[in-house]
Amino acid sequence: MIRKKSYVVADQMISSLGFGSEDNFAMLCEGNSGIRKSSDKQLSQTDVHLSLVDTEKLNSLFNDQSYQGSFTRYEKLHLLSISDAISQLTNPLNSDETLLIISSTKGNIDLLSLAGAQFDEKRVYLWNSAEIINKA
Repeated sequence: MIRKKSYVVADQMISSLGFGSEDNFAMLCEGNSGIRKSSDKQLSQTDVHLSLVDTEKLNSLFNDQSYQGSFTRYEKLHLLSISDAISQLTNPLNSDETLLIISSTKGNIDLLSLAGAQFDEKRVYLWNSAEIINKA
């Protein structure tokens, strides 16, 4: 079997600890946790400890981009991550030997509630979000 080498040429991570792989790693090394107490009644009727990405920072960074259209929170997170990862590249992304790996633990879960009613119900499916992100 012929084995080819794989290279990681860019990375990006957005979490409750920060925006960017370096920020996240630094916060972990300092012993920080992204888990915070939330009183948001849209998430739970009682206070609950959870890990949330900073919505204000997300929207601020996203609004600095030139994307046209309406995007869900999930799609905004991916578009920001992809944009940042691409900015790290020195070679074009259109090579047949280039692979973009996207990972998510949640998907478009905001659309499972009435809060997501402004979007087509198909947007909850990851394949549909992938198409929207690809066209952005």
